[in-house]
Amino acid sequence: MNALIWRIALRNVLAHRVKSVIVGVIFALGALVGVVGNALVDAMDRGMSRSIIESLAGHLQIHARGGKDPFSIYGDEFAGMPDFGVIPDFAAVKRVIGAVPGVEAVIPMGSQVAFGDGGNLLDRKLAALRAAVKAGDAAATADLVAHVRSILALVVDDLAAARGLT
Repeated sequence: MNALIWRIALRNVLAHRVKSVIVGVIFALGALVGVVGNALVDAMDRGMSRSIIESLAGHLQIHARGGKDPFSIYGDEFAGMPDFGVIPDFAAVKRVIGAVPGVEAVIPMGSQVAFGDGGNLLDRKLAALRAAVKAGDAAATADLVAHVRSILALVVDDLAAARGLT
């Protein structure tokens, strides 16, 4: 019975060669797209996992009890700074975890935000003016005085326009 099915199938393929080739090519392209697409997605997944583990999260995160917020690697951007609690004796925790076979490193990680501001244009020009006066550079002082006055004139104009709007 099995041999009969194979003979019928072969006769059908030989009788309809063009259709068989077209269907075969369609199946082969579909298989190719599936294999290449799956390999691409798998490579992206491994790369993203490796990047997050090696640069940010590690394989295991330990946090203190009593934190007000649920633990999250990235935090919640809308809730402000998360409070995960503080591990009071990190050295003791590091000793215990470092003694576990297979642990390569134990690294403390804090979660905090800091902002730095270099000042606005007026602040920078006033600092430069102070430095020029202190250095006794009359030409630079005159230039900076003119520049500061022009900035202040713009600020006064902006304030007058704001008052007019309100």
